[in-house]
Amino acid sequence: MSSPLHDREEEFEEPPRLRRLRLLVTVLTSVLIFGMIAVVAALVIRLGMVPQSGGGDPIAAESFALPEGARITGLGRGASGVLIATDGPEGEVLRTFDAATGAQIDKTPIVRGD
Repeated sequence: MSSPLHDREEEFEEPPRLRRLRLLVTVLTSVLIFGMIAVVAALVIRLGMVPQSGGGDPIAAESFALPEGARITGLGRGASGVLIATDGPEGEVLRTFDAATGAQIDKTPIVRGD
């Protein structure tokens, strides 16, 4: 035996506009879910390509020998080693050091155009 409430639900027919609205909401919800999945996947893929900090062999040298009176003005890391820009008695100089031993590999004077 069915209840009167159950009988009323079976008799009620959904209007076509309401049915269309329900379909549109379902489609939009699906698009939103797939869009969020795509954004998260793109972020994971993109961030997975970022190299780890340092991007190479770690710096193993305990110290780098700089000339007396040289002041460090810049520090960086390149493929060939550690780059240190100094200012001192020799003027501005870019020095390249081996990351493993700390030995100076190269010295390039910095010439600025006025």
